[in-house]
Amino acid sequence: MIVRATDATLHNFIANHPDVRPTLGYHEGATDFTPLLAHPDHYIMLSDGIGAAAIFEWSAPQVWQSHTMFLPECRGKHGVRAAKAMMDWMFDYGARMLWGQTPVDHRGAQMFNRLIGAKPAGEGEDAAGVRVRYFTVER
Repeated sequence: MIVRATDATLHNFIANHPDVRPTLGYHEGATDFTPLLAHPDHYIMLSDGIGAAAIFEWSAPQVWQSHTMFLPECRGKHGVRAAKAMMDWMFDYGARMLWGQTPVDHRGAQMFNRLIGAKPAGEGEDAAGVRVRYFTVER
């Protein structure tokens, strides 16, 4: 079951896990998503309540950027199922399109995007100067 977070405890725990932290974010110190909760129209934080989580960031009407993270034990089939369920939640919420950007060199994440049904939509560079591939999902 997918739940919308009312606090950032699980998201922060996953983001700061030693196996997740190196692939998430480009800043020093611990990650704290708590401030996002003050902006529910711009950020939706979902999880499976166990170890799969996503943050959906409003980009444009009915368009949300996806940020996903998974504890090591929640990757593979469990992670794919959880990601698809979180995408379904967003589409039921009214999203028309979800998109994301994944470092080109992160092969596991590239494969994950394909497994959840995301389609490549070009390449570019993120705010930190990392070469990324864009992906989109539409219901």
